[in-house]
Amino acid sequence: MENTLPEADVANAANKPAQFLFRLFAHFIDAAIIGIPGNGLIAIIRNYLGELNTEKAKLLIIISGAMPFLLMIPYFGYCYSQKGTTLGKMILGLQVERYPAGGNLTFLKAALREVIGKSVSLLTLGIGYLMIFFQPEKRALHDLMFESQVRKVAPIRPVLVVAGIFTMIFNYSLTNWNASKMKPVASDEKPAAASTSTVSPAEGN
Repeated sequence: MENTLPEADVANAANKPAQFLFRLFAHFIDAAIIGIPGNGLIAIIRNYLGELNTEKAKLLIIISGAMPFLLMIPYFGYCYSQKGTTLGKMILGLQVERYPAGGNLTFLKAALREVIGKSVSLLTLGIGYLMIFFQPEKRALHDLMFESQVRKVAPIRPVLVVAGIFTMIFNYSLTNWNASKMKPVASDEKPAAASTSTVSPAEGN
């Protein structure tokens, strides 16, 4: 399928490798878009678990850590393979394509690029991302691993940028609210031992 960026915008914009800051801002918007339904699912699971003890709280923390990766696979896999862009990247006029042939990534390669490739770029102390500044085609380590490139193909949409900022703020609020509900309740502690009764003087006679 063709990408979702309007043809007029593609024709009028300079088709060139995307700058780091554009990519970073688009990433934050996409993270928020994934985070909102993720936070909703975590809230549902927390409600299902009922009163949290220590073990349930630990389980919920593990689920919360895994949730973004579980949602990244269908979101990025579909968007890149079918549209060539995500909602966040569309707002910034960015497109992800195969390198050097062009065209959309496959679902599998798109999903692996996000889950595995970006994890590797991060685990290299961020050097994988900083490679954008030194590569002539501004490709990060995960781009090199999965034969992709991010290009600036359309102008920024200011109104949608504002909507993206509000989306990030809303997701941040939901994340903090969920985090505040993950503490185990005090009833998880053992009850204090019952106090011993005193012997009245009369009982000794």
